[in-house]
Amino acid sequence: MLSVREFEDELLVEISHRFFEEPGESTREIANAINKEWELERPLTREQIYPLLREARRRRFFTLLPPLHSALREAVAKKYELPNHRLHVAPVRGNGALEIVAEKAADVIMGLIRDVAQKKDRVHIGLGAGGTMTQVAPRLASRLRSEAELPQLALHALSSGFNVERPHTAPVSFFSAFHGVAPDIKYFGLFAPAVVEKDNYKREIGRRGVVESFDRAADIDIIVSALAWSEDPDGELRHYIEDARDLEQMGRDGWIGDVLYQPFSAFGPLPEKAKMKAVSLFTLAQLAERARTPGKHVVLVAGPCAYCGERKGPALRPLLSSPELRVWSEVIMDIQTAEQLLTPAATKPPTRARKR
Repeated sequence: MLSVREFEDELLVEISHRFFEEPGESTREIANAINKEWELERPLTREQIYPLLREARRRRFFTLLPPLHSALREAVAKKYELPNHRLHVAPVRGNGALEIVAEKAADVIMGLIRDVAQKKDRVHIGLGAGGTMTQVAPRLASRLRSEAELPQLALHALSSGFNVERPHTAPVSFFSAFHGVAPDIKYFGLFAPAVVEKDNYKREIGRRGVVESFDRAADIDIIVSALAWSEDPDGELRHYIEDARDLEQMGRDGWIGDVLYQPFSAFGPLPEKAKMKAVSLFTLAQLAERARTPGKHVVLVAGPCAYCGERKGPALRPLLSSPELRVWSEVIMDIQTAEQLLTPAATKPPTRARKR
């Protein structure tokens, strides 16, 4: 019997063509067809088809290429030395990418809910604010409605409302999407000012009606948040403090983005030099600790801006490269954001007109 390396090139090409271009054919049918068309010393058997396909690949008659989004995930994981199963690249680019990123995020969150439900009777989910989350929350609610064995749930607002012109981006507004999902969902809002003076921060979050939300933060199993890029004019933190001197101070300190309205530079959280501080259940250091804690999860949705489509790769880059800023356990992005992460970092972000 001939060894696989003794078979002619043309025969291997024919087998490969039938295998990939005629997916309805079984290996037995391929072998029978080859035996009718070719004069071989001994008839092929179906067991020989797979070894011959491996030989065809060795001779480079075909190449197996992963989908672009899978290849990008592998490339990003390799560049930043990260576990690739924690990175999720939605197979989409261009306009409308945020919707697909939100769909992917909802799928990832559902998987985490199922995992947590195996260990706990009630799964606690914390929801961040912003335009991205207006896309994620209803899609998650839709999946929960179709779940056959739904665990008990509790929803927590991770911050207060921030933009008075976009009240629908406040976390408590997302709760309405979950009405009717299950009869026993618990809700924990956060009714604190969006920002307070730093010197009064502890007093403000200790007030009755606010401290209860902070006391329940330890119960949260899955944190879900988007991020903002400092150069995106639609970023809510920028919108709020645009006319304040604090913004200039943050710029001098290297502000590049924020998560849960907690600003960071390319190297770590910004020092608290500003007079005002955003109210959030978690600081960046606490998010990083949560992401490292077994049984706890932090899902970072790094889709494009919900309003202008701006990609946030420059802000996401330090969250992948700096251990101090590893404030996530799962990251979801689109193709263009992944491509941004693979290009050399700009020495200075491009200046864009601010939207008032």
